[in-house]
Amino acid sequence: MNSLDETTVSVEKAISRIEKIGWGISHASNKSSVALMHEFLRRMAEWRKIFDDKPTSPFFDVARRIKTEFKLPKQLIVRLENALRGASPAQAWMCPHYVKWEALPEVDKIAYNHLLSPYEPLIIFLERGGDFNLHHGEIIIGDHTIPAGLWPDYVQSQTLDLAPDKLDALDA
Repeated sequence: MNSLDETTVSVEKAISRIEKIGWGISHASNKSSVALMHEFLRRMAEWRKIFDDKPTSPFFDVARRIKTEFKLPKQLIVRLENALRGASPAQAWMCPHYVKWEALPEVDKIAYNHLLSPYEPLIIFLERGGDFNLHHGEIIIGDHTIPAGLWPDYVQSQTLDLAPDKLDALDA
């Protein structure tokens, strides 16, 4: 399979995952939801370290920072917009970043192979019914708040195992 075929498969898979999310079905107070958001922040803090122009928010577009002229084709944008109907504004803001990451050709990611996929914890969070909002500098997950300004400090946190059984065990 050539890199164009691999990219197409990755993008199709990414959009399919988003299309299957049950927007509005929230299990956001689960311990796994909070743990997944912490892991997302940890990964974004890792990614932040490699950029000279340090992002000030954890909700940045990694693909765009790697390849500044990179944009999704119009047909993918339309499909993604349809998949995001019912998503909160914060969710609708982040999902395109995930799809762009998956659409970025592997050749552009090679230099960053030592880093984990930036958006995987967030997508799993959403797939498991997680919901979040942003309000006055805080990430709100159910009745839990995380100060968004502290996200660069998460770089020192322990990596979360994203295996479904490990996440289920957090909620047991």
